[in-house]
Amino acid sequence: MNRIILITILVLIVPALLSAQINWTEHTIAANFDYARSVFAIDLDDDGDVDVLGAAEFADDITWWENDGSENFTVHTIDANFNGARSVFAIDLDDDNDVDVLGAAVDADDITWWESDLAPGVTERNLVMPKTFRFNASTINKSRTSIEFSLPVATGVDLLIYDVTGRLSETLISQRFSAGNHILNINLELTVGIYFYNLKTTSGEHAIKKFLLIE
Repeated sequence: MNRIILITILVLIVPALLSAQINWTEHTIAANFDYARSVFAIDLDDDGDVDVLGAAEFADDITWWENDGSENFTVHTIDANFNGARSVFAIDLDDDNDVDVLGAAVDADDITWWESDLAPGVTERNLVMPKTFRFNASTINKSRTSIEFSLPVATGVDLLIYDVTGRLSETLISQRFSAGNHILNINLELTVGIYFYNLKTTSGEHAIKKFLLIE
């Protein structure tokens, strides 16, 4: 009797359970994202639909695909030289109401974040890496100041300070940076006077800027 009841239950319930299962339809976003290692979905451009982020280890890419609202995706490269890109994530890191991007690269030994300047109501996007080298520093500085530089590729950076006689006064930076826009806050432990920033990269860029250090 119990066996008959059990069989009856199975006959009635199992088909219902099978019919309730979700059916999945495959949609390919990128078919040649070389050695894709990580993916993350979030509304990057604040337009109300979900975009996609990806990291590709062999391609050295951090990339995002912009969703037009109908699941048609446009590719945008954030960093094409993030050596051994292994992981990607997105969150508002600097609390300015837009979504920034984080990445980890195994070959570059880097944890990097890319700052978005997308403010509410603004359609301009600034997640694409700079195409040219740029170095910017104030011509009049106090001991506490900041410098900015943009790198189109990952490279080693040396930033030195020389006095007016050409003597090396201080080495501020000597390390490798990922491609992108960088802002560094620095303390200048120097006496008041005229000095020169001398920035060189292992990829061949070179910039010299004169500045006045005041109290």
